[in-house]
Amino acid sequence: MDVGAKEEIYDLIRTFVERGGSAVLMSAELSETMMCDRILVLARGRIVGHFEHDEVDAHGDAILSLCH
Repeated sequence: MDVGAKEEIYDLIRTFVERGGSAVLMSAELSETMMCDRILVLARGRIVGHFEHDEVDAHGDAILSLCH
């Protein structure tokens, strides 16, 4: 998917959530986790961590530490 299409989808998700909707996002991209209120980390088919948005730094070090 090209960058323009991704940004358009992100805008649609944000608008939907701002209007009271809920969205579940699955991604392997750390930058996309910054859109989320809560983050579940999966590794080897299991949930290995749970974070609130404010617990994750911009580099995702807390998330990455669970995936090794």
